[in-house]
Amino acid sequence: MKALEIRDRYAEFFYQRGYEKLLEHSILNNNQSTVFFNGSALTPNLDIFLSNNLRSSNFSFTQQRVFHSKPMDEIPHLPLFSIFQVMMSFYQFEQPNLKDAFQIGMQILTEILGISRHDLYLLVPRNQPELIEMSKYLGIDHNNFVFWNQAPVFRAGDTLQGFYLKLFLKYKHGFIPIWDLVQINQADPTVIHVDNCLFLERVTFILQQKDTWFHTELFESLVKFIEAREGMHVFDSLYGYWLVHMARSLICALADGASIGNKGPGYVIRKIIRKILKERDRYKSSITLASLVKPSLECLCRVGYNWGHEQARIEESLDIEESTYKKTYILAERFLQKQVEMFALGKREPFHWNELLEWRNTRGISEDVSYEFISAHGHTIHGYVSPNFEMRKLYYTDGYQYPQNHSIHNIHSFLNKIEAQRKLER
Repeated sequence: MKALEIRDRYAEFFYQRGYEKLLEHSILNNNQSTVFFNGSALTPNLDIFLSNNLRSSNFSFTQQRVFHSKPMDEIPHLPLFSIFQVMMSFYQFEQPNLKDAFQIGMQILTEILGISRHDLYLLVPRNQPELIEMSKYLGIDHNNFVFWNQAPVFRAGDTLQGFYLKLFLKYKHGFIPIWDLVQINQADPTVIHVDNCLFLERVTFILQQKDTWFHTELFESLVKFIEAREGMHVFDSLYGYWLVHMARSLICALADGASIGNKGPGYVIRKIIRKILKERDRYKSSITLASLVKPSLECLCRVGYNWGHEQARIEESLDIEESTYKKTYILAERFLQKQVEMFALGKREPFHWNELLEWRNTRGISEDVSYEFISAHGHTIHGYVSPNFEMRKLYYTDGYQYPQNHSIHNIHSFLNKIEAQRKLER
């Protein structure tokens, strides 16, 4: 089943039940200055979800594109992590019933998408016996329950909090988080009490029985283009996976209204661009950013976004950015080399992370570039804290890795180890 058919089936399921489809928003978050992108279907619709005066229906669903810009360095190693994805969710207001929502989710998974109940595993809090009974009633085998003493915590800003129920699918050599159900603690019966999500890209490769979404039509045009242009087999190296993923995500952002700049979302996009260019040069590739635009737009069209008319504009902006990068990189390398030489001669203080951040603002040198250059010369950057990928990534992504890495056969053992690690970190 192709991605567009999955979108259509999902929408038709809810239209037949009288649900209203909410407007799909850009990935750019226009509501908050500190959160640049919409990372969930909840974010752009918070006003509607928290006020019944703004809703035209108490039953609605979304198919919302979302964008997560961190952590870029983890992407080659995590086949279930994506910067850009399509999140599908449904909502019921003034009838906050977790059982109803769970039943609908099971219908979608088993009847609409054809997934076997026997392959579904549920992560559930031990202190919620009514949820356990509900899950048994809906057909989850009691051997497929994984109990945690404390449920995974859900938070959305300062307003919403609750806990997750997570459904995993036994698939090939691992376990894939297939559907999330969230119980939101709210006293007001008219606002949102239950959230949930299903990721389109993830469902697409599962239903097509592929190893990853990179082997589907969602990336096909990019894979073919890079292989023809570079004479390489994309799936022979993690760099191949990384490049097609980053290209698709970047072009999505630019087609969807993001610009390139030194502040806010523009700076995030610039960091993505420079990361692509830096990795390209490291692998001695000849691909230009502009050449990736057309195949990326073809991939995005196959997930439901027809942005072909943006091609010329995006190509022009990327040509300019790539030219600027070359000049900036040469100047940056000269400056950093001078700093390293001064340190070796005792003419400057040890390097500090705050100084690297200052260079970003005053000289336009990314702190990542400075860090890599100085570290490569054997020097320590004081005050640097290694990025910590959130603990939740363990059950979001580590249960299913590339086949050549390793297999996970026992989900109970896998998730119990994660809970033990969470207890140590608290």
